[in-house]
Amino acid sequence: MIKSQPHWMALAFEGALDAILVSDHKGAIIAANAAACRLTGYKEEEMLLMRIKSLVPETDFEKVELDFVELRLIGQVHNEGALKRKDGSIRTVEYTCTRIGEGLYMSILRDVTERKQLEEALRRSKERYRDLFENANDIIYTHDLQGNFTSINNAARNILGYTLEEAVFMNISQIVAPEYLELVRSKILEKLDGKWASAPYEIQVISKDGRRVWLEVSTRLIFEGGRSVEVQGIARDITERKRAEGALQESALRFRKIFEDAPIGMAIVGPDYRLIKVNKALCHMLGYAEDELIELTFANITHPDDVENDLHLAEQVFRGEITSYKLEKRYIKKNQEILWADLTATVIRDQDGNMLYGLGMVENITERKRAEQELKASEQQLKASLAFQKQLIASLSVISFITTDLNAIVTSFSPGAENIFGYKAEEMIGQPVAKLHLPEDVARFPEIIQAQIEGRVGYSGEITLVRKNGEQFPAEFSTYPVMDADGKVICLLGVSRDITARKRTEQELLERNKELEVLNQVNRLLASSLDVRQALCQAVKVFQQGFGYLVCSVFLVNDGKDTISLVASSGYQLPEEFYSRKIGADGLLGFVAAAGEPLYIPDVSKEARYIEADERVRSECLFPLKMGERVIGVLNVASDRVGGFSDRALNRISSFAAQVSIALTNEQLYRQAIEARDKFLDLYNNAPDGYHSVAPDGTILEMNNTELERLGYRREEVVGKLKITDLLPPEALDGFPEFMQKLIERGEMTATIEQRRKDGSRIPVRLHTKVIYDDLGQVAAFRSAVRDITRERALQAQLMQAEKMSAVGQLISGVAHELNNPLTGVLGFAQLLLMDESLSSSARQYLQCIVDQGMRARGIVQNLLTFARQHKPEKAMVDINKALRSTLALRSYELKVNNIEVIEELSPSLPQTLADFQQLQQVFLNIIINAEQAMLEARDRGKLTIKTLSGDGWITICFTDDGPGIKAKDLPRIFEPFFTTKEVGKGTGLGLSICYGIIEEHGGKIYAISEEGKGASFIVELPVVTTTVAPDKEDKNPLPPVPGRKRILAVDDEHQILELLSAILTRLGHEVEVASSVEEAIDLVKKIHFDAIISDFRMPESGGQEFYQELNSLGQGGPGQLIFITGDAVNETTTEFFRRAGCKHLIKPFTITQVEQTLAEVLGINQ
Repeated sequence: MIKSQPHWMALAFEGALDAILVSDHKGAIIAANAAACRLTGYKEEEMLLMRIKSLVPETDFEKVELDFVELRLIGQVHNEGALKRKDGSIRTVEYTCTRIGEGLYMSILRDVTERKQLEEALRRSKERYRDLFENANDIIYTHDLQGNFTSINNAARNILGYTLEEAVFMNISQIVAPEYLELVRSKILEKLDGKWASAPYEIQVISKDGRRVWLEVSTRLIFEGGRSVEVQGIARDITERKRAEGALQESALRFRKIFEDAPIGMAIVGPDYRLIKVNKALCHMLGYAEDELIELTFANITHPDDVENDLHLAEQVFRGEITSYKLEKRYIKKNQEILWADLTATVIRDQDGNMLYGLGMVENITERKRAEQELKASEQQLKASLAFQKQLIASLSVISFITTDLNAIVTSFSPGAENIFGYKAEEMIGQPVAKLHLPEDVARFPEIIQAQIEGRVGYSGEITLVRKNGEQFPAEFSTYPVMDADGKVICLLGVSRDITARKRTEQELLERNKELEVLNQVNRLLASSLDVRQALCQAVKVFQQGFGYLVCSVFLVNDGKDTISLVASSGYQLPEEFYSRKIGADGLLGFVAAAGEPLYIPDVSKEARYIEADERVRSECLFPLKMGERVIGVLNVASDRVGGFSDRALNRISSFAAQVSIALTNEQLYRQAIEARDKFLDLYNNAPDGYHSVAPDGTILEMNNTELERLGYRREEVVGKLKITDLLPPEALDGFPEFMQKLIERGEMTATIEQRRKDGSRIPVRLHTKVIYDDLGQVAAFRSAVRDITRERALQAQLMQAEKMSAVGQLISGVAHELNNPLTGVLGFAQLLLMDESLSSSARQYLQCIVDQGMRARGIVQNLLTFARQHKPEKAMVDINKALRSTLALRSYELKVNNIEVIEELSPSLPQTLADFQQLQQVFLNIIINAEQAMLEARDRGKLTIKTLSGDGWITICFTDDGPGIKAKDLPRIFEPFFTTKEVGKGTGLGLSICYGIIEEHGGKIYAISEEGKGASFIVELPVVTTTVAPDKEDKNPLPPVPGRKRILAVDDEHQILELLSAILTRLGHEVEVASSVEEAIDLVKKIHFDAIISDFRMPESGGQEFYQELNSLGQGGPGQLIFITGDAVNETTTEFFRRAGCKHLIKPFTITQVEQTLAEVLGINQ
């Protein structure tokens, strides 16, 4: 049915990319285009036996019934639904159903399955983005260029306490701490100035409840139409990290304070023995300013005699042969004085054992050495002036001087000894000095005393002494023998100094260094591995062993469950029942996981919630691991001592918990980023359009699968190997540099080009390219979206061809109308002359020749109009031989002047068949013109044989030429759209493709047989189909005779036509009035009653329709009175008007007989 419409409509029907179905009021399919067959999987003949409902899944029956009801009521319905293909698969289609005639409906279906899948994927992607946006642990927000918030996510609401409704009425300046406002403004201005490289920055914001929250902020601009409209920010809550950093800084500050404020000199020495850092005490000792001292090495300030020994010991420590050394040595002060000191030196190493720096502690013992030297130099003076010496010793309150006899009984007790030991002198004099020493040291007294008596040498070393209250303390202790004038030892002098503060300082430094080493090692483990679970096991082990805890364990919350499970542990083996605990129910672990707050139990025996895992546990602390405000796990640390965790230890464990939380958060964000990347790549590679990126030098950096498959390449053949110019045809290369220059100037461009496939074939594409800039504003790459427009071009070409044929039809119609008027005069007047019986036989012969040639010209004009006029496809019984002769008549002149001999072998017994006359004429004309052109190009002449025959229910039409024939490689492709062997501009490649569609629509076949150099034969086979429409019955009732003379009005703007009509009507015995315009005719009708009116339908200013309406308003011009004359009877608009008005019409050029018969019918009806 559709294919019987004008060729342009049939072309659009068959060439449409969308499926088109035509059905009757019962839903039976009566027409389906090729796209419909491809969509459903059925052949056309199968579909013509089906109903629309058979293409619908049962689940959509009710929906389709409702659509059909709506279609009947309003004439059109648009919807989406499911379509069941022949193979049982389901496709999603978008359909528009329209009533196109009484009981006829046309449905246009578009397969949107892939689009729906892509939309669904995009929707899910948007949902995932929204979910990621809303559920991200980091704050995500947007604000306009004035700082007014436009959106915030859940993390922002949870962390800052503002609802979305509150936030959108706020400015960013309302939450940023005042001291950071200028920083935030400057960062936004940097973005607006095009400084893309902007590292994350840290600020403090104020939450709704007044808390200060540390955030690490990254921002980017959001563009619309190439213009920045908003700022998007991602902010991470780094409050915990800041606290951890603060704890580390606090530890470093404590170390620095101990270092700076220590009463003894301290120095940090590099591997090259240069002084890196010195404290105030050391500067004071040596008389240097700090900046002067750090320019020196330790050798520069050491007495030359002590350098070698000191250097030897230092090298041993640096090499790790010994851990530390202690040395009495001499330093040279800035003023060149000698300073005696006790040097204690050690080395600080990293976790790999590599030396970081050396640490030296210098205690000034110049006074002690001077005292010792004075004592040694003046032993005799000491005896003589014992009272003076006692007075001198008493003045040394920080040093203990005690004398004993040779039996270790105290004989004197200095004020310094009273301060240090807590005894009064009278309490100790006469008492054993052993009260001040540990038992193990007392046991050595006889040996030490005897050695001093015999060797007359002192004893020096570090020992532990005991105060009156029983407190033990470290001390530097020295003993010296006191001799009389004869050199006999008469008593012993003991000198001791309390070194508790120094030992405490040394111990704190060692512990702090160890703590820093362990925390740094843990941080490196957690930060350097993407496998956080494995790194967590190693970090827990390092932490537990580094600080000697009984156990350290990490438990994580199970996704979607109310339990936490053990993932890492070091220390004692936990029982299996501890591997998984219920949140909020099982012991301390479940409590902390539910509450989200840290818990310290100094004595587990007094805690009812404690569940014993090991009998050695005495105290325990638990810290929640958090991702934002959400608890994701628990860190558990146990000690074998009651109260086993100091404040410092709890801070240390809190820092470790923060590091673990950050590592787990980063792991989740990394996984989310990987998942988002994979999903993006899936969409990118499977998008319907091609995408690629190109470096500034033209090298292809990336290309998606769609474009690779379209071009026939593998990825490894293209990426990094080919230039973008390798994919262009040679003729496009000259203009490529100019295109690139314009692209860089404009930033983005769209162009229609051809790409060259790997096999050399070409494909038209629409290319949209955008320039990508780096952080410095330089061109980094070009990113392009590439759409295949092959089908789009095909459709455009078909539409252009249809428009071209429409224009040709309008031109022919105008020319035919102009020819019909003079032809009417020639034929009419010649016929009038033939009616003169007085004419000679020769004159009559000449006049008859004029009439015959005029009728021939009339036939040619009607053939042209019939061929060129657009009309709806309409099948009727067609005489194929007549259609062939009519087509040959259209080309008779061209065939004759081009020396083409036409041989007709038409079967006289050929049956008629149901077909569209005009469409068949289009097919025959195309084949004839192709044969004519081929023969002319070969040898400027030729012979075309056209043969028809029938048999077995088929009609066969064969066109055989003696041209050059068709090449074997081209023969299978001649019916493909756009395939042509003609030169550019001489053929579109659509002709035979359209012929194929028309014959296929008629249920027939068209094919070619050819051998190169031996001509070609095109065979058309059509089935014999008889019409089911009953023929019009012949009217057996003759018109009644027309009585008497009638008054007739003739209207035409052509003077000769009026003269002809007047002569014919007068000869027929009627009274005639004439008018040359509608206005003149109306004036006559108002004055005179006419029995019949004969009027031209097409006249200047007012035409036939206006005349008809004017007559109706006057009560005249009905079906029994008005006859129209037209030169274009095949014009659908004109014939439709005649049908509706019920008016008779004459076709120019008309004969006298036709005028007489038509007038008799009108007047007969009138009677």
